[in-house]
Amino acid sequence: MPSRKPTALSRAAASRKLRRAPGWVVRPRRLSREIRFQDFRQAMRFANRVARVAEKIGHHPDITIHGYRHIRIETHTHATGGLSSHDVALALAIENLLKS
Repeated sequence: MPSRKPTALSRAAASRKLRRAPGWVVRPRRLSREIRFQDFRQAMRFANRVARVAEKIGHHPDITIHGYRHIRIETHTHATGGLSSHDVALALAIENLLKS
């Protein structure tokens, strides 16, 4: 679970921390992941699972459903103006959802 105050991260530091989550792309000031599902229902179920995890840890991503089975998840931290430890923690939690 993220600490109360986010720790700002450089792109290089975020990349190192996300080595176990190769689907994530480190962009300027944000992390991004695109996922393709078999159908719309599966995509929506996963988006709802992400929402529950985000609520638990108190860090909320942008979730975009495009097409009928693609999801884009992006996360950044307003308080740091870019990437933070909270973004990495959320990305790793989402990656664990994909594995379960």
